[in-house]
Amino acid sequence: FEYPYTFTRAGDGASLGIQIKKPKRNIHINDTMRLEPRSSPPSSPSLGDIYVDKESHELCFYDSKNWVGLVNEGSCA
Repeated sequence: FEYPYTFTRAGDGASLGIQIKKPKRNIHINDTMRLEPRSSPPSSPSLGDIYVDKESHELCFYDSKNWVGLVNEGSCA
């Protein structure tokens, strides 16, 4: 049985490939990725965090100060 993911560690770095044998980035997915919608933003966010807002259906990005809607400029709590 062959698992549909690989984990590779080289030097100080590591990469995760999902349905791909030789990942080209830290996380490399060869298919669809799903973010489970949340009713509130993650606590203690950091620049680059993303989530899907359950109520507004918005993809939200943390810009180091605010949650910003990336798709429809909808509400990101």
